[in-house]
Amino acid sequence: DRCRDNLIALTKKHHIEPYVNFRFDGMSEPELVKTFQENDVFVQAVYAPPPSHQGWGLVNFEALAAGLALIVIRSSTATEVLKDGETALFFDPLHPEQIAEKIKFLVNHPEAYQRLARSGQTFVRENQSWKRYAEGMLKIFTESRR
Repeated sequence: DRCRDNLIALTKKHHIEPYVNFRFDGMSEPELVKTFQENDVFVQAVYAPPPSHQGWGLVNFEALAAGLALIVIRSSTATEVLKDGETALFFDPLHPEQIAEKIKFLVNHPEAYQRLARSGQTFVRENQSWKRYAEGMLKIFTESRR
């Protein structure tokens, strides 16, 4: 609750409430699709201190597939397959000012925004599918039986 209160207080302090919509309780799939359609950037900022790390985060790839630019915390396991500055922009844990810097960069460099959004969408199209996932899992299971 303290983190939630701090985030809300920061938006008020900087007078950005009209531009930020926190969804602490999640949203339905139709709401998620609508949200992707109405926005330009997706920020994934969930942080769990080491040794724990946040998991894959399918929503990151859903946002990329929808054509949004992705700004993702460096501790996310999604960064294992994404490339900083190419398919997404990474920021360091516990450095929210880096999120603001990344957003400002995308606003001030629309050509970089377009390139990043297209590259992320292409990455998902070429590398993420249920078929590829199933093939990868089958390979893991087959190799582990040897």
